[in-house]
Amino acid sequence: MKHKVVILAIGTAMVFLTGTVARAQIVDGTLDGAYGSALAVQTANTGFGSGPASGGGNQLDAGYGLISGGNLYLFFAGNTSDGNFLDVFIADGRAGGQNTLSVASGATVTMNGSVFSPGFNATFSVNVNTYAGTMYPNIYDLVANTGGYTGSGLPDSGGTVSGAAAGNGVQLAVNNSSSAGSGVNTGIGALTVTTGWELAIPLSLLGNPSSVKVLADINGNPDNYLSNQFLPGLPDGTGNVGGGGPYSGPGAGAFNFGSTPNEYFTVSVPEPSTVAMSLSGLAALLAFRRRAK
Repeated sequence: MKHKVVILAIGTAMVFLTGTVARAQIVDGTLDGAYGSALAVQTANTGFGSGPASGGGNQLDAGYGLISGGNLYLFFAGNTSDGNFLDVFIADGRAGGQNTLSVASGATVTMNGSVFSPGFNATFSVNVNTYAGTMYPNIYDLVANTGGYTGSGLPDSGGTVSGAAAGNGVQLAVNNSSSAGSGVNTGIGALTVTTGWELAIPLSLLGNPSSVKVLADINGNPDNYLSNQFLPGLPDGTGNVGGGGPYSGPGAGAFNFGSTPNEYFTVSVPEPSTVAMSLSGLAALLAFRRRAK
């Protein structure tokens, strides 16, 4: 009888494990447990306004990511007030990525000339804001150097967009309800924020990589004056990049991390060996149970 109880417990755990690996995320702008621990935590108190988005608050508090079900999922805790942009840049390892940003159209052209960290060659970008209840996304394939504004019409009802499609299978959602103010933007406080921007990007658009590097920021409207809100975070005390300083690029909407290594965080594809080993162990235990009868 003891053997049977143990086997049932392990079998139940295995069902949970495989279900977690296969489960598709709900893209709704609210953090859930599948993301696990934050991959980047803010280190610079916002220079773009603390508090609720409705009062002009703009914060990138923490960044999360996972790869599951054929998608890259990203979650950025915090908020953006109407008009200001969330910019997300991805390097997936494909040849032909851009270390110096150069896009042909859309609001993001004002960020051209931005220089990424050594080894970060951006291949994909999502740049999006909300205004008067509508979401306005720009999506770029930076290898083919195509893309731009995908069109409005993604409703922002009550500060939340749930599962909105933005073209090519990309999904976006924002919940701008966070009221986090001064003292919550960084460190342990940042980890208490559970609403913000959420993205789902099909891996097929990223060349089906084994891992991706991610950089995110908050920029003005139209992407023309950078805040100090980046993930990974900049050193404590750093002012808005658009106002000058060591990270400023050729214009107020551009950055320069050419001398700043590792200004990105990494999301890795989960190892399939964990599931395979668990299945193998379960099969062995079932065989043992048959012999014990």
